[in-house]
Amino acid sequence: MFKQKTIFTIGLPNDKLIKVNFDLPIFKKISLSDKGQIDSIFQNFSPYCDFNFSNIYNWSSISKPSEIAFVNENLVVKMKDFVEDHVVVSFIGNNKISDTVSHLLHHFDELSMIPEECITKELLEREDLLIEEDRNNHDYILSLKDLIDLPGNRFKSKRRKVKKFLEQNPDHTVQVIDLKNDDVWKLIEDLTFLWNHLKRGKASDIKNELNALKRQISLANVCEIIFVGVYIDGKLVAFTTNEIKHGGFAIGSFGKADFRYDGIFSYSEHVTAKHLYSLGCKFLNYEQDLGLEGLRKSKLSWKPVKFLKKYKIRKVEKVKVVK
Repeated sequence: MFKQKTIFTIGLPNDKLIKVNFDLPIFKKISLSDKGQIDSIFQNFSPYCDFNFSNIYNWSSISKPSEIAFVNENLVVKMKDFVEDHVVVSFIGNNKISDTVSHLLHHFDELSMIPEECITKELLEREDLLIEEDRNNHDYILSLKDLIDLPGNRFKSKRRKVKKFLEQNPDHTVQVIDLKNDDVWKLIEDLTFLWNHLKRGKASDIKNELNALKRQISLANVCEIIFVGVYIDGKLVAFTTNEIKHGGFAIGSFGKADFRYDGIFSYSEHVTAKHLYSLGCKFLNYEQDLGLEGLRKSKLSWKPVKFLKKYKIRKVEKVKVVK
């Protein structure tokens, strides 16, 4: 994406003039070759799900490709909104943040999903910016130890569901799915279609999700992706997908189940937590709720220990910003 140079002349108090170049960043479709550069920025921050390479890559599609650019060595992401049919623009980095925001807001009406770690004092003191919490995109952080132990009254309902599943399905098995197995995709696809059918969804409802799942599996050789499956009578009835990241974190991506089996969702997350914990993880980034009431209720039921907060930024005139 290209645009002719836009150069503004700005007057300074001492009557000197400077020229500020606000070229539109050059965006490119994300590809595997971008992983190293994205990882080098991502590892310096808390593991916000939206800036994990595989998350950006997985949700790119032919019709709505995810694109990246670099402004002042900060990573800029442009991608389709997960719920609505519009493009969102965000960034992560720690170089010339105020200048980067000015640069981007010259071309885009709003920036969203901006990590709290990028909201600097300088930004907060700017009177031309409105900065608001982007609650729908806060990442839920869960304690894996809590998901394993299910302690106290907070997890009474989860313990009951896990117990019920175990009582009704004593012969089930739990396996880490070998993503290099040629038959894996068919099992995952079939269960995803079944899950969608049971909740009375349309096939078109999960087109993008299936595409993202397939792309995630394709990354098995370059990312530490863990698929945990629950089987009954040799049939896959639930799976979760997570990626091991820095700082003792895993980032969750997908979870599907045949929910005709009572308690299967709670049990699937419970046994996945055990496996992730055995690999050295302490926390799970359970991603955002996107403002969907049912999804928010479900994520809150796992009693998050904190949120990785994100913000929206847009340009306004003569407005004092208070965080």
